[in-house]
Amino acid sequence: MPLPTGAFALPLGIPQESNPGCLTQANQFSTWSCKMTFAPLMITVNDTSEIVGCESVVSLKQGSAIPNRAILYGLQTPELKLLPTDLVLDLDYKAYGPAHHFKTRYDKLVILRKEELSVAQGLAKRQDHSGLRQQFLVKPGDNPWYCFWNETYIEGYIYSQDNSSAALFNLASSSSPSSPSPTSSDIATTAATATAALTGSTQLRSTEIFIISSTQAMQAAHTTSPPSRRDSAADSAADSAASTRLPPYPRIVKIEERRVPNSPPPYCQQMVLLDNGVITAAPNGNNSPLRVWLQEQDPTYEEYIAASPHPNRKRGEAADTIVKRTDPLDSCHCQWMFS
Repeated sequence: MPLPTGAFALPLGIPQESNPGCLTQANQFSTWSCKMTFAPLMITVNDTSEIVGCESVVSLKQGSAIPNRAILYGLQTPELKLLPTDLVLDLDYKAYGPAHHFKTRYDKLVILRKEELSVAQGLAKRQDHSGLRQQFLVKPGDNPWYCFWNETYIEGYIYSQDNSSAALFNLASSSSPSSPSPTSSDIATTAATATAALTGSTQLRSTEIFIISSTQAMQAAHTTSPPSRRDSAADSAADSAASTRLPPYPRIVKIEERRVPNSPPPYCQQMVLLDNGVITAAPNGNNSPLRVWLQEQDPTYEEYIAASPHPNRKRGEAADTIVKRTDPLDSCHCQWMFS
């Protein structure tokens, strides 16, 4: 079945799976977070099968419910643009039927409170999500830690035949909101780039499709300059024009993140939010950024492959019985299921 197209809300909420196992020091576990804000993401789906030969293209970004220029603690929303999809069968959730699958790498960013990563004491405190929503907001004078996990692998599944429960509460809505379709040249360029980047990649059968390019892994971390603001004027205008009450996406959606071998070393850098709303590197006595390199050790590709979908099959169980796989214990993994 074709996917519903247009712009929709995607409230992922609490993750179903969250594992910081790739970190070798327990006091750094808080730097790998799967906890997004309460505000729903915005997912845009466009049908492009007649243009580039893929089933559809998917974009994902921060929803307009978050105040303009606000910086929130926690995992920052992935900004994914025009990702082509393939039709696959997810062996983790085979009963859901065909799924439109997309994948890429992105620079994962986790923002922690100053006390959550104490360099002096070498201790990390648990993040407190209790109280008012304003506690998520980074305020002027705060010294948050920006933890960068560059080149994190992310993939998503949109199950074409399964309606989400949230959609049942929106049957009164007339029709799905439409969004401007990308131009043919934009989609063709994006699809060609994605195809070229994934050619010759190593394929891991964690699900029916799990493509990881070992030959194109980054050899060094990204530049160490303070991060630029994610919200450009154009993006802000587009978000403002979109309704803050977008209906939830009508189909079940799964999003997963993993750290894979040969990824750039992750690190945390202390920042300061100025009174004028500008975020910049926190001052340090030796005129260099206060930075902590995280101790990461990812499973090998062989270990990922060994984590087959049948690790706990009981004696006498049918050979074709599908058992949900689990990632290696020493992996960093997030999973959200919007159903």
